[in-house]
Formats: sequence, structure tokens, C-alpha cells
Amino acid sequence: MDRRGSYISSQLTVINDKLQLLYDEIGISEDERNTRERNLYSAVSHALEHQVEEVTAEKENLFKSCQDLREQLLTMMAALQDVQDISLSCQAGGDLEIKPPLMTAFETLSNKHQELKGLYSQRYQKAHELFDSLRMLSTAIEGPDIDSNSFLSLSPDTLSLTDTNLAALEAEVARLSEEYKHRVRIVQEDANQIVTLWAQLGTSQHNIDRNILAYYKDRPEMLGLTNAHLEKLSAKKNSLQDEKESRLSRLSATKAAVQYLWAKLSEDEAAIKAFDRANRGIALHVIEAYEQENARLNEKKRDHMQIFIEDARHTLHRLWDNLYFSEDEMLEFTPAWTDIFTDASLAAHESEIARLEQLLQERKPTLALIGAYRELQQDIVELEQSQQDASRLMSRGPGRRDPSRLLREEQMRKRIAKRKPKLINDLMTALRKWEKENGRPFMVNGERFLDILHEEEAAAKVRIIILLYTEWLTILIKLNLVIEIAKNSCTPNSGFRISLGVYCKANCR
Repeated sequence: MDRRGSYISSQLTVINDKLQLLYDEIGISEDERNTRERNLYSAVSHALEHQVEEVTAEKENLFKSCQDLREQLLTMMAALQDVQDISLSCQAGGDLEIKPPLMTAFETLSNKHQELKGLYSQRYQKAHELFDSLRMLSTAIEGPDIDSNSFLSLSPDTLSLTDTNLAALEAEVARLSEEYKHRVRIVQEDANQIVTLWAQLGTSQHNIDRNILAYYKDRPEMLGLTNAHLEKLSAKKNSLQDEKESRLSRLSATKAAVQYLWAKLSEDEAAIKAFDRANRGIALHVIEAYEQENARLNEKKRDHMQIFIEDARHTLHRLWDNLYFSEDEMLEFTPAWTDIFTDASLAAHESEIARLEQLLQERKPTLALIGAYRELQQDIVELEQSQQDASRLMSRGPGRRDPSRLLREEQMRKRIAKRKPKLINDLMTALRKWEKENGRPFMVNGERFLDILHEEEAAAKVRIIILLYTEWLTILIKLNLVIEIAKNSCTPNSGFRISLGVYCKANCR
């Protein structure tokens, strides 16, 4: 028997002896004494069992606390698996096994728990804040382009709190933050444009969204940042922009017609300025005012129809000149040659002007080449006339001689020689292409321009041959004259020699 058992046994013996003595002195019967002894033994046994139960519960509680600490430690170590020292202590359970004595195990586990708690709490709090931000941003933005489901299905309790995972979570929050800011900017820009368009269009109060006015400056995010919100706001902006463009087009056409009629009908300048000041912008009442003014001027126009028809005829003549129309082509439009001044006549003139402007636009590239060719031909004529002027070399006295004239002639000759072949080739190519596409000759002043071009080129070649022949003949004549003079140079006549010197200087090159 160990010391603790011997002590209890001796104590029980002492107590029993005292009780027996007391029982003897009292004179308690044997049966009563047996009953009291059984009650005593039962109480002692119950007290001992109660103590055993309490200690057993204490042991179980301590074991449960150890288990809880161990579970928390394993959770923290799993979450902090990128920390090298922790990973090493976790191998095969390490010193995390729960074995007697339990107080020592509890103390060991508590110490390890305290070591990890700081780092784990720091990372856990950071992850918690990041998840809160992620959910807030995802809820605010929510759209098919927001791919955060893989993170939103987790939590700080289920996510491994490694630096890598936290960095990925931070990156996702940063990405959504940028998307959030981007959408805020889009909403604010669209809302600003909407408010501006409302002002420009003169939108009535009951057609203005009060929420946009309340939040567009300082809290645009309150207007919503989801795809649906953005699309709705963009659609409103586009609708207003389309309305603005429609009104601008409508007003521009009406305003141009009114200004044209003001000028033609010599309206009062002060009245025009007053009308213009009173009707600024693109509100509906401004457009309606211009349309009413246009209607009034058109009524007045009917009383002065001749002015407008004469103006249209001037435009027709300008277009005929630009298109190189022949007289027969001009006479084809008979309304231009009658004394009829009606709405129908003006409409016919305007229709013909529109047709000719379209024709001018279609022929513009070819007409530009024809214009360049004619300018080049004029330069050639001017050069030939300049070369045939013999006095340009013999002018004397200040203000009469032009020393740079020969240089300019040479520069012009080189420019013509360089430009002419390419211009003629481009022009012929353009004319042939036009005739092929339209199935008719390209006419200039009633003649097919390709034929004119061929004739002018042929005439130019003939002129060159004649010019070369003339220059060659002139040189022969001058040479013969010089020979004759040289034969008579032996005559002792100083006056004759002086005359010969002057002649050679003036005529021989």
C-alpha cells in the first residue's frame, strides 16, 4: 500500500475506533451500530466517488481544452503553411500530441498557440477586410465581366492565409477598385453630358431625372454602377445626343434658308439682329420660331420671285462655265431662257442646279486635269511669244533690260518639259476611264476633249518642227552673212570693221 492509501486507512481506523468507543459509552445496540456504520461507509464512499467524478470531469475538460488548442493550432498552421518554422513543427503531429500529464500538454499547446496567434490574427484580420471590400465592390459592380466567384465562395476561415493567397486577394480587390473607379468616371461623364444636353435642349422640369441632378456632381456612384445602370444611363445620353443632332440639322437647314431669304429680300438689319438675339440655342421654341420666320419669308418670296430666279440663273451660268458646256447644252434647259417667274420655274432651276452640282462633283478630278492642261498650254504659248521677241536681247538703258528674263524662260521650259508628259498621260487615262464608265464621250464646249487633245498635240509637234526648221534656217543665213563679211575684211576701212563688230555682237551667238 502506498503512502496516500496507508494514510487514508489509518485515518479511517482512528475514526472507527473513536466511533466504537462513543457507541460503547452511549450503549448503542449492535444492530443500530451496524446500521450507522453502513450509513457512514456509504457517505464516505459517496464522497470519494463524487471527488473522483469531479477530478474525472476536470481531466476531460483539460483534455478538451488541449484538443481545442490543438485544432486551432492545426488550423493556424495550415493557414500559415508558408511560414517555414511552423511547417517543420507540424510534421507527423510533432509535439502537438495530447498525452499525460495533461497540464504539461496544455501548457505546451498554449505556448505554441500564443506564438502563432499574433501572426494569424494579423493575417486573418487583413483577409477579413479584403473579403469585405471584395464583396462590397462585387455587389456594387456586379456584371459578367466581374470574375471574382472563386474568391467569393471562400472566407477568412476557409482560405489559406499564405502571402501568395493574400496577395492574390489584394490584386483582385485592386482590380475591382480600378473597375469601380472607372465606372464611377463613366457614370459621372455620362451624367454630366445628360445634364448639359437637358440644358441645351431646354428640357422641361417633369422630364428631368431628379436623381441624376442630385448625385451627378459629388456622388455619381449613387446612380448605380452595374452594367444595367451603365447601359440605361448611356442609352439616355445617346437618345438626348440624337435629339440634339436632329434639332441641329433641322435648325441648320431652316436657318440657312432664312438667312438666304433675309439677304435676298433685303430685310431690316436691326430686325434681323433682334430676331437672332431672341432665338439662340436649339430649344424647340427656337426651331419653331425659325420655321415660322421661314414660312413668312417664303410668302414674301412669292412676291419677289424674279429676284430668286435671276440668282439661280447666275448660278447656272457659273456651273455651265465650270463644266465647259456648249451653247446647245445650255439651251437644253429651256426654263432659263423664258420670262416665266413662278414657283414651278424656280423649283425647276433649283433641281437643275442640284443636278449640275452633282455632275460637277463627279467630273471634278477630270476637270481639274483639264484646267491644269489648259494652264500648261497657256504657259507654252507665253514662252513661245517671249522667245520670238528679239528685242528682249537688245534692250538698252535703265528700266528697259530684264537680265533674268532668259533664266526665267529656261526655268519655264524645263518645268513644261517635265510636267507635260505626265499631265497628258494622266488626262488621257482619266478621259478614257470616264468614257468607258459612262458610255459617251467627255465633251468640252461641244467637242470631245480626247479629240481636241490629240489635235493640239499634233499641232504642237508641227510647231516644234517649224520652230526647229526656222532656227536652223536663221543660223544658216547668219553663217553665210558672216562668211561674206569675212571675205571683205581685207578692205582697209575701219568704219566697216566697226559696223561688222557691232552686227556680230548683236546677231551672232
